Amino acid sequence: MFFISILGLLTNCNQDSDIYTTLFKIPERERFAVVNIDSFNNLSDLSNYMCSENRKHIFLFDFKKNRFNKKAKTGIELLIDKSLCGYDVHIPSQTVFAMDSLKNWNYEGKRFKKERLAELVKLNFLNNGFNPILSESPQKTVFTIRCIREEKIESLEGILSDLADAYIEFVTQYCSNKMDLSKCKKLYPLNIIISYKQNISLKPVVNEEKIIENIDLDLGQ
Repeated sequence: MFFISILGLLTNCNQDSDIYTTLFKIPERERFAVVNIDSFNNLSDLSNYMCSENRKHIFLFDFKKNRFNKKAKTGIELLIDKSLCGYDVHIPSQTVFAMDSLKNWNYEGKRFKKERLAELVKLNFLNNGFNPILSESPQKTVFTIRCIREEKIESLEGILSDLADAYIEFVTQYCSNKMDLSKCKKLYPLNIIISYKQNISLKPVVNEEKIIENIDLDLGQ
């Protein structure tokens, strides 16, 4: 019994490893730019680079340690919000997960526990246009992570790890015994967009002292 239990444990570990390798395999380098995060101070610097490169970007990620690692054999593709690049774009299908300064998950302005993340991932993939704020089809499903632009890139590690685990839970449950994981990945691609609020003030700067001074001049005082 003890030997069988250990064998079962080792089998599960190998299966978990195979899942990450299958779903997050590094694609051909010619089609993707492999990003070295050591070259950037924060997410703002990263977005400037991604806007300048007209290619898809893969980030080498160690899913066992839940961190970026340039020696990792697996990676995760991240897209940049094109509005940050000066393009006037509209993404009709997306679920926005905002991360506040305390690293809390927020959805539609409400904080939620990460245990519900798998539920939201499934809801988004299977929406098929039913809810207008969610995806219109599985292939067009988008998950947008709204970050804080001054944060270090490493601040994404926890949120990407959680999202990857929720995605794995979805594909292993929904595609189990129906299709292999590589086919499932094509039907339900994990599209992640990185965004942040731009520091644009819509409130005009008012110098009250200057205004009073001008009024006094107009009144001849």
